Amino acid sequence: MEQQLAWGSGKPGDEDALLSTQSDTEAYYGRMSKARDFSRRAVDSAKRADAKEAAALWLANAALREAELGQRGGGKTGRCDCAGAV
Repeated sequence: MEQQLAWGSGKPGDEDALLSTQSDTEAYYGRMSKARDFSRRAVDSAKRADAKEAAALWLANAALREAELGQRGGGKTGRCDCAGAV
C-alpha cells in the first residue's frame, strides 16, 4: 500500500481515494488513531482537488466506521465537518 500511496501522492483524484483506503486498512487492524489521520488527510486532499463530494464521502465513511465501533464523539464530529465540506 505504501507504493500506491507514493504513486498517488499529489495526484488530484487519486491521492484522496488511496488515503481513504489506507484509513480503512488501519482501522481493520485496530489502529484507529492512524485511521483517523488518514481519513483527515483524504478529506483535505479531496478539498484541495475541489472534489467536495468526495470529501463528504470520506467524512461519511469515517463517521460510519466510528459509529460501528461505538465511538460516539468521532461520528458527531464527522457530521459537523461533512456539512462544511459540501
